[in-house]
Amino acid sequence: MIFWRKQMSKRSNDYKNGYRDAIRFAISEIDENIDNFSIDEGVGNEIVGNLKTIFRKVYQDE
Repeated sequence: MIFWRKQMSKRSNDYKNGYRDAIRFAISEIDENIDNFSIDEGVGNEIVGNLKTIFRKVYQDE
């Protein structure tokens, strides 16, 4: 039973790390597109804000 809990905890941390990496990558891509004027700065900032909210919600239980 303890082994199973450790495995589930490890899997949960792996998912969280994957989410974190994906969100950071998305934010960097959006920032780059804002810098290149590919997307509107206001829209980009709104998307980044939403991604940061998701990031906080994923990690709020820690």
